[in-house]
Amino acid sequence: MLDNKVDCPEAGAVIQNIHDFIEATCIIRGDEERLIGRSDGGALKWLIDLRPLFLNPKMLEAIANVFWETNRTKLPFQVAGLEVAAIPLLTAILMQGAKNSYDVSGLIIRKERKRYGRGRVIEGELNGNPIIVVDDIFNSGASMRKVFSILAAEGYHASSVFVLIDYRSSSGLRWTEENEVEISSIYTLSDFGMSIENSSKKYVKSAYKKAWSFRSNDGSPFSMVPKSAPVYSQGMVVFGTDKGTVICLDSSSGTIRWKVSLPNTGRKGIWSSACVHGEYVYIGAYNGNVYCFELRTGNEVWVNYACEWIGSSPICVPQLGLVYIGFEYEHPRTKGGIAALDMRTGTKRWEFPLSQYQHGSSIFFASGNAIITGTNDHNVISLDAESGAHKWTFETKRSVKYAPSIDNERGLVAFASYDKSIYVLDASTGVKRLEVQTDGLCYTSPLFSDGRLFCGSGDRRLYVVDVDNMRPIGRLDLKARVYASPRRLGGQIVVGTTGGVLYFIDEKSLDVIDQIQLPDAITNAIAIGEHGSFYVTTYMNDIHAFDLAEVK
Repeated sequence: MLDNKVDCPEAGAVIQNIHDFIEATCIIRGDEERLIGRSDGGALKWLIDLRPLFLNPKMLEAIANVFWETNRTKLPFQVAGLEVAAIPLLTAILMQGAKNSYDVSGLIIRKERKRYGRGRVIEGELNGNPIIVVDDIFNSGASMRKVFSILAAEGYHASSVFVLIDYRSSSGLRWTEENEVEISSIYTLSDFGMSIENSSKKYVKSAYKKAWSFRSNDGSPFSMVPKSAPVYSQGMVVFGTDKGTVICLDSSSGTIRWKVSLPNTGRKGIWSSACVHGEYVYIGAYNGNVYCFELRTGNEVWVNYACEWIGSSPICVPQLGLVYIGFEYEHPRTKGGIAALDMRTGTKRWEFPLSQYQHGSSIFFASGNAIITGTNDHNVISLDAESGAHKWTFETKRSVKYAPSIDNERGLVAFASYDKSIYVLDASTGVKRLEVQTDGLCYTSPLFSDGRLFCGSGDRRLYVVDVDNMRPIGRLDLKARVYASPRRLGGQIVVGTTGGVLYFIDEKSLDVIDQIQLPDAITNAIAIGEHGSFYVTTYMNDIHAFDLAEVK
């Protein structure tokens, strides 16, 4: 890893001119103008805003000249930049290269995959040449993590990074060491008489290493929502795709054990997460059918032609011999239902009718012998697990799209609602114990863990509740929407975001211990395997496996 300033005596005067422009135009002081911090809304002492520089054609041309003076001997290569800040710089470099008859092409890396048209995350054509990534500044390395993760998914590793200003932050230096990347900058903060306060935390290398990745080529970028989550069982990982395919992979290698393409599943395909019990896989599809497959072969055991569509995920209650799942009908009045099917035959035992399409899934409350489900009828209901008889209803202001969670020890049920609230109820009676309001719609299942509740929100935060004292104790800013349901792994809470970052949070201190960047949004919970391994899907139906590299 190299982290250095460009050495270009030929461009000394140009570099000084750019410096003077930045000093005069792009550095804003807190005593001159109110500056608001991104993380907490507090006041900033200073801010570097390079947009005036990038909107000045003479300055852009000057920066492009410095780039070519320092990089032309490295040809052939491609130049890549992350939207939006790097695009003017990338364009200027390409145009100046064309003036000098350099054969170079560009790549624009999107922060989020385009949701329609070609659905690309990389604009431009990868041609096999080395890649130089350009950007305005290099600070924590978060932007570079995104770029390098997206390139890695295509089988590429950038050779170097060129930036105007390197902040020389501890997190940025750590990233360059981990990835063995050369960072070349025109300036550092010290060139402008400034510095940042680096973290005093001791750096701990990530405990996880990627074991394998599997690209399904089945994902649709149109809907960035929870889809079919991976399920681990007996050395296999099962999940569904947007094209209506059920895929079973070998958990150690990522090779396909079997795959089944289901007919007539429409645009959404399979958003239902499988339930695996023993040697059988249960799953619903948007063709309105519930399926049971053999886990080891993918052979169909039974199919229930239930309704028009199924987006709900099944849950199995083997002591009752039943599997529970939501139905959606093209009926004018009764558009949904919650049904219990015989696990062995798929025969319907009972169904509770609902007025709206049933997207939500159920949870089994063992001590109450009940299933509890959120609905699009703007409520959560409890039904007798054996008969389907109604026990209680709790009204919400909007739909509850994802399954509740149960704390059997305390007799509590928690769920997240589209009305932007997280609720905790008495599971036996439906009486509200706590409501935590958020600033975004909630599309996830909470997690009870050791007296605490963890739940994400569309407002980009992970909320933490002390359920013994029924009070909120944390609100962690994860910088992107949190639709993935959290899981507990080795004393840490693991949760993904639509920014493609998987966070590892200490269960007690709530400190972020580790993070892994993936190329696309994470909207589902991880599946936990054996010996510390786990499996995570992106909303594009690609799956990545990680193993424990070392004990922290």
